[in-house]
Amino acid sequence: DITERKQSESKLRLLAYALSCTRDSFCLTDLQDNILLVNDAFYATYGYTEDEVIGKNISMMRSPETPKEILSQISPATLSGGWHGELINCRKDGTEFPIELWTSVVRDEREIPIGLVGIARDISDRKAVEETLAHESMLWHTLMDNIPDTIYFKDTESRFTRINKAQAIVLGAASVEKALGKTDFDFFSIEHARRAFNDEKEVIQTGKPIIGKVEKVITLDGVVRWFSATKLPIRNSDGSISGIVGSSREITDLMITEH
Repeated sequence: DITERKQSESKLRLLAYALSCTRDSFCLTDLQDNILLVNDAFYATYGYTEDEVIGKNISMMRSPETPKEILSQISPATLSGGWHGELINCRKDGTEFPIELWTSVVRDEREIPIGLVGIARDISDRKAVEETLAHESMLWHTLMDNIPDTIYFKDTESRFTRINKAQAIVLGAASVEKALGKTDFDFFSIEHARRAFNDEKEVIQTGKPIIGKVEKVITLDGVVRWFSATKLPIRNSDGSISGIVGSSREITDLMITEH
């Protein structure tokens, strides 16, 4: 049927065009992982020519850094419905880079598997960002866990959303987690808690920070301590204020000496 044949040819042209436009690497292999077809992005990513790729085994792209147990899972998982995960692959020049891979099985009209399809995405940039964020997170946790000054974050209702270990000690909280969701009223005298609450409301309403304010802090059991406190507004991307971040340093010994 000429009409049916033309429709099939049209679909094939569209498919070929779609494959040529995508920036992800497309690879079709037989059941033994020998390469049958790849798209332009594949050549651009790996640096090979057509003659160097077609008929070769996909294993030539794999890095020794990828654990063998992961590689051994791909074909069986693909035949069972598909595989998705991350690998380390190699370009022609030997440079290694991380990819995210999705696989699926190609079946004939009798539903018998005849090939495997892999769509791979170079995730080098994403991994670099993740490593940077992980390093910054490590630095942040190191600071939060070791700095002697208190650091805390509060929402617009002055409830603690995050604190460091030094703040937990000042509050007398059993752990950092035990303080979250609570306010100064749960840990300090009404006098101090109300004063701190009013200061924080002013920061939230006006956006003006409080810098180095000397505060007299009285705990629920009557212990008096002095701190130099700083409170700053936390702003969303649209400029609205979603809470405050505060830090304080104990100056009790200094106040006793001066008086």
